[in-house]
Amino acid sequence: MVLNILKIRRQFHFKKLDSTSSFLKRNYRKLNNLTFVSADYQTDGHGRMGRSWESTTKKNLMFSFLIKDKEIINKFDSLSLSIGVSIYKTLTEYNLSNVSLKWPNDVYCNSKKISGILLESISSSNNIDCIVAGIGVNLNQETYNVLTATSYYLETNKTININKFKKSLYKNIKEMISDLKNNDNSYLDIFREHDFLKNKEVYADINNKKELVKVLGINDDNTIKVELNNTILNLRSGEISFHKDSY
Repeated sequence: MVLNILKIRRQFHFKKLDSTSSFLKRNYRKLNNLTFVSADYQTDGHGRMGRSWESTTKKNLMFSFLIKDKEIINKFDSLSLSIGVSIYKTLTEYNLSNVSLKWPNDVYCNSKKISGILLESISSSNNIDCIVAGIGVNLNQETYNVLTATSYYLETNKTININKFKKSLYKNIKEMISDLKNNDNSYLDIFREHDFLKNKEVYADINNKKELVKVLGINDDNTIKVELNNTILNLRSGEISFHKDSY
């Protein structure tokens, strides 16, 4: 019975779950492409480099979705940026202003993080079977333990209907996936227009060394262009990481 439900349904919601991404990774073989899983609370939610994701129960949107479509899997480098643009679009549809996109996987509002994205792949026989995209969007939470985080409520002094927001974001993500399949890279124009790091001088780790770089922008292949000691570098996300206390 459970197996049949997994095969039929494309959306799941749980009151409590270890992690929406972990659920998809455990069950991806039995699930459809573009299955979405959300939860009121995650006991083991995490971001990049194993960082935990702070969230109060029923205050924020935490979800993951599954990509099994080989065409989209082959566009892995486009996914993080285009998902960020989908989140940007949805937040601005709900009248949030001063929203920007931080390469490669964060959304900011008034220089504070409001959303994060984590892409994880599952491989076998040297092929990627699927990608799991985990997303957190801070919506109604009123306080954070860090000064660098914010929420829709903190920026507007208004609460938001999380379920309605979720439906809007799911719709925008599905449209983005369709655009990628059609080789529509217009997400890059939006990302560049609202690029949080562009023209900033920031500290970053490159080859395990802390360097001061100037960010010049995003390339057509989704890499970031920086200037280091009068030299132009084009780097992928695994080749550079930024120090958040420098921007």
